Amino acid sequence: MDITISSAILHVLDTNITMPVLSDNCLAIENYNICDYLKNHIQKCIDDDASKKCIFREHSQFLKVLDGLSDQFVAKTQYIATEYFKIMLRNPLIPHADLVCILWNDQTNDTYFSVLKMNYRDGYIHHYQKVNSQQALSIIPQQTLLPSPASRIEEAFTVNCSTHEILLSEKKYEIDGVKDFYLSTYILDCQSNVSEREKFTALKKAVIKISKEIPNDKGNMEREITSKINKQIINNNEVDINELCQEIYYQYPQIAQSLEDTLKDKSIKNTDTIKVSKATIKRLEKQSVKTSDGIEIKIPVALYQDGDAIEFINNPDGTISLLVKNVLL
Repeated sequence: MDITISSAILHVLDTNITMPVLSDNCLAIENYNICDYLKNHIQKCIDDDASKKCIFREHSQFLKVLDGLSDQFVAKTQYIATEYFKIMLRNPLIPHADLVCILWNDQTNDTYFSVLKMNYRDGYIHHYQKVNSQQALSIIPQQTLLPSPASRIEEAFTVNCSTHEILLSEKKYEIDGVKDFYLSTYILDCQSNVSEREKFTALKKAVIKISKEIPNDKGNMEREITSKINKQIINNNEVDINELCQEIYYQYPQIAQSLEDTLKDKSIKNTDTIKVSKATIKRLEKQSVKTSDGIEIKIPVALYQDGDAIEFINNPDGTISLLVKNVLL
């Protein structure tokens, strides 16, 4: 996605002091390094398969914030930061952070509003001072470092300013004595769907559950279905549930109803397509086989069901042998 930032501002949310530090001026987005840093984190948040698609509730107060946002960008982002800070003061387990609010456009000129809560991380920096006319260098702890470009921001949201669709990443904290999501509940007042990552995890659990219903299967079905899922992901970056089910039903017609019911219980529809993040795709390029003794072998998905390379042999005593063929050492 092409991201063109029009405005960005940073506010400090540190509850060691009694008030948020609210900026009256926008960031210098003409600075390439700053602009690139922000674009990178916006893109990572959009691509994150843990993000949930949400919609505002009918009477959400946040809709008023979006109205006239570009004309009153500084004042409205100060209001947002203050609302965050009020919640953080009441609930000290929410981490201190810098709040970065960004107004941007994509390649089709649609306008988006992203709010990134950049939780502080600990680190160390060098410190220079002059002592008795001599230069002295030391190492000191720094507790307000921002996330690196490679880090994942765990608390963020992006709103399409035209459709009001929301893409949200959030964490649960103890809020007023109850563990809850504060972004969707108190800041945005929105309803959320199941994230792509949650759907993918639910799909894997459904496969494991169903495979246990096949007598004397010894894990064959689970391995085959997992391999089919992994191949879809590597080829298409997503899992087509309908296509996957058709392949499974053809090979294992006896589990069709049970699988359909299990997926339904986990809020997965037959028409769903589950998108998978790049990080998950990388992990799935190899299939892991682990023995009860703790021995783990990682096999490339391309070879997993290649009879000329790998063979799983069911032994009479109920154990499974793994034969690796045509290996050059």
